[in-house]
Formats: sequence, structure tokens, C-alpha cells
Amino acid sequence: MDVRGLLCSLLSTTRARVGRRRCVSVLVLCMACLGIGVPAAANGLQSIHGVIDLLARIEDGQGKPGIVEFDLHHFNLITEYRLGRHWRAWGEIEFEHGPDVHAEQISGRVTLEQGWIEFRKDRHLQIRFGKVLPPFGNYNEIHDRTPVFVPLNLPRSIYSKRTIFRDQPQRLYSKFLTGIQVRLNIDVGHSVLEARGLLGNGRGPNAGGGDMNTNKALAGTIGLRSRDDTYSIGASYYGDRNAVIGNSRQHHAGLHATWRPGLGALRLSGEVAASWLQDPDEASERHPAGTYVLMQYELPGGHIPWMSVGLWRPEHTDADVDERSVSVGHALDLSDPVRIKTELTWVRDGGMANDFRAVYSSITAHF
Repeated sequence: MDVRGLLCSLLSTTRARVGRRRCVSVLVLCMACLGIGVPAAANGLQSIHGVIDLLARIEDGQGKPGIVEFDLHHFNLITEYRLGRHWRAWGEIEFEHGPDVHAEQISGRVTLEQGWIEFRKDRHLQIRFGKVLPPFGNYNEIHDRTPVFVPLNLPRSIYSKRTIFRDQPQRLYSKFLTGIQVRLNIDVGHSVLEARGLLGNGRGPNAGGGDMNTNKALAGTIGLRSRDDTYSIGASYYGDRNAVIGNSRQHHAGLHATWRPGLGALRLSGEVAASWLQDPDEASERHPAGTYVLMQYELPGGHIPWMSVGLWRPEHTDADVDERSVSVGHALDLSDPVRIKTELTWVRDGGMANDFRAVYSSITAHF
């Protein structure tokens, strides 16, 4: 294949349709898709893989239309370059909600999920420089790896966006952080003590390329995990000045755990999280909190039924506006990389005039 000619042709066509600036963006993404850049032979081992999932949903209540919708939720491309004995580079580009590039507008979303260089002394110590995923709770480090976890949607009481200040939705923590991450793994008998510490830019309009204030983001987690996957337990923290919400000083802390009690293939997991959020417009604070418990059981033939219950409270002392959610679902492994999921969700929101009901189904795969 004449890759140079192909890219030149694409560049010429795209420039005519969408302009020079968007043309450059498209070209960079194409190079990432094709694994073009530093030659693989000069950098040792190279891996190109990814995740894809198609979602079908019917959502009814709280402003949702109650119609069938299809969503190419994720198409993520991940490239890894080995840069010698102790170094590697990692990049992940996410194409979310089936993005299209047009002269008038861009639908969906294209973003650099991760991009970092890692120094790996051994399995006990690694240092990453770049854009990483803060390991908050059970899921944030794997929040787009839909084939590897059972629920179709991550538990909403911890992982959904919430509108707390200025009608601006936000998460309780940042999904991404650009800075430096130190990772430690220490053997403790039949378990491993895992610690992660991060320092980087706080949230803002361009958190990947700059900071909007002098207060950097600080994040970390510490936990203990058994080698045989019987249990894990840990605590997470994230704090910054959120420039998207008027430089609000925000602190978020949580506990997370998983446990296989030895009752067949039963697995239990759960989290509890609380926040201290400075009101950007008043001399006061808000203290939301959330929790969930998830139960799943693996049956023969790759069938995994599951159920979760969750609670979200915008102010931890006010039970009148609780959001209570129940989800039941089923996952089926068609083959090692392909999984089908179905989920039914009911949400009772004390602060809203109507409830929320939804049916979801997806097919997801890693490649």
C-alpha cells in the first residue's frame, strides 16, 4: 500500500471539504488509526488493539423521548510502543457516539483518552508522564473497557454526571488527568498492596494543555488485592479547583471493595463516596454522597445475571431528595472477545416530578 499517497489524497480531499484546521485533526487521527508514526522496528514490540460497542436504548422519563435509539458508543484505538527495556509509550484515541466531521459541524466526540510515556523499573514501580486515567473507585481506570465488566452502564450513583452548581453538569472526580503518576505494587503475603499518586492540571476548558489556576489537581488511591481475586478493598481521593464551575474548590473521597464469598461463582462489589464542594457563588458548601452494591453470578455457558441497587443524595443530610436506582441485567459471552449485555433500570428521584425507566442492550468486543 502506498501509505504516503493515500494520506496525501485524503489530506487534499479533506482540506477542500472542512478547512485546514479540521483537516490537520483528521490527518492526525488517520495516522493514529494506521499505527503510523515512529517505526515499529526502531522501537521494539508494538501492539495495536481497541474496544468497540454498539448500544440500543429506550429511555423514558426526565425529558427522555421514550423511543428506540442506536448509539455507536465507543470505538477506541490503543497503540503501545516499546522504547527499550524500561520505557514504553501508550496512546488511546476515543471515537464516541459515532462522530462525523463536516464543514458545518462535528457530531459525536473525538478525544485523546490517554497519552503517556512510562518508566517501568519493574512490576513494583512505574512512573507515567502525560494524560492518564485517575484510578478512582472500582471502574474509572477501565470505564471504557466495556467487554471486561458485567454492567452495561456504570453505577449512576457514583459515576454519572450531576448538576450541582450553575446548571453545569460535572462528575465527582475528573475522568482524566494530565501530569505525573507514580504507581507502586508491594507484595504482602498472598496479597498485593497497590498505591497510586497523581499530580496534574485541575479541571478546566483545556485541562490537557494548561491549567486555569495555581491549585493543581491531586489524586490518589491505595488498596489491597488478593492474588487469587478473592477480594479487593481500597480508598480513593480526588481534589482540585474546578475551573469549569467558577474555580470551586472540590474534594471527593470514596471506599471501594469486591469480594467472592465462596458461594459458587457469586461476586459482590460496591462503593461509597462523599464530596465537599465549595459553592462558587456563595460562602457555603455542598456535601453530596452516593453508594451502590452490585451482585453477579457466573453460570455455565457464559451467562452472567446481575443486579445492583444505588442511592444518590445531593446533600447527605437531606433524605427527601434521594435518588434511588435499581438495575437488573444479563451478560452473555459469545466468545472470548465478544459479549452481549442487556439491562433494565428504574430510577426514583425525590427531587424530580417523574421517575426514569430504561431498557438497554449492547454488543461489545475488544480486538
